[in-house]
Amino acid sequence: KPTFYLLRRTTVLVCSTKSLPRMQELRSKRQLEKHKIPFSDAFRGQGILQKTLFVSHRWEATGAPDTEGAQLAAIQSHLKEHLEIEYVWYDYACLPQSDETSDGLDGRSGVEMEECRLMTIAMVDLFMTANKVLILLDNSYGSRFWCQLEAWCAMQTTSAKGVRTATDAEKRHTILCIHNAQD
Repeated sequence: KPTFYLLRRTTVLVCSTKSLPRMQELRSKRQLEKHKIPFSDAFRGQGILQKTLFVSHRWEATGAPDTEGAQLAAIQSHLKEHLEIEYVWYDYACLPQSDETSDGLDGRSGVEMEECRLMTIAMVDLFMTANKVLILLDNSYGSRFWCQLEAWCAMQTTSAKGVRTATDAEKRHTILCIHNAQD
């Protein structure tokens, strides 16, 4: 049962900074909830995944995924339109982030590095099974491996026969254009 940190929707909606803070800052302020997500629930679309929004986005700069606040604004707008969403997963705010020191060290504790490793391993499964994925698309989104992987997973569905492209009725993703992207 992988463990994940999630943001409550209210935390995201009342965020007064330009972008969502780094995970360690949110955790120290007790603004994250830690949840175990059994794969059996994930592949059945049950449990907490029914009310969690997973956000796929491009990092706009090293160490700063949302330099202008456009991503936070888009997430907040989406949450206001989707009252059923109770939790948000956004990598910068929910995965232990490095804080490179002047000597080039990562800055994360051993526990944080292991948490990040375990969560990253399970990410593909969660993007493949999450009921709600928000893709924040800009013109550079498609040039990033992780973005491509998350989007592809969000556009598939799983069954006893394997993975296949989701039909319109099975669609689990929403694409919002930000910055320079055009509909």
